Amino acid sequence: MVIMDTYRIGLAEHELNTLKSLVKEHLKDDVYNELKDKLDNPTIISYSEHKAKATSKATEVRSATAKAKIEKAKIELDRELMRGFIKKVSYYAVAKKSGVHINTVKKYITINEMKAK
Repeated sequence: MVIMDTYRIGLAEHELNTLKSLVKEHLKDDVYNELKDKLDNPTIISYSEHKAKATSKATEVRSATAKAKIEKAKIELDRELMRGFIKKVSYYAVAKKSGVHINTVKKYITINEMKAK
C-alpha cells in the first residue's frame, strides 16, 4: 500500500482560471483527465469569523502570559542586583529566568528599561 501526500494550493479565482486555461490548452492527454476534473470542481476554502476571533484571542493570552513571566523575572533580577548577587540585568538573564525566548524578551522590554536601574 502506497500512501500519497495530498497538497492544497491556495489560489485566487483569477489564478485558478489561468491554471485551468493552461491545463486545457497544453495537456491534451487522457492521463491528465483527473487533474482537469479537480480543476473544474475545486474545493472552496472558507475562513470562519469565529476561527479568526479565536486565533486573535489565543495570541493575546499567550502575549499576556509572556509579559507576566518577563515582568516577574525582571523584578526578581532587579532584587538580586540590589542585593549584589548579580552584576547586571540583561536580556539573556531575563530570558533564562522567565523561560521565555530572548527575542520575546527584546520585544517587550526596551533597552532604556534594562538600563533604568
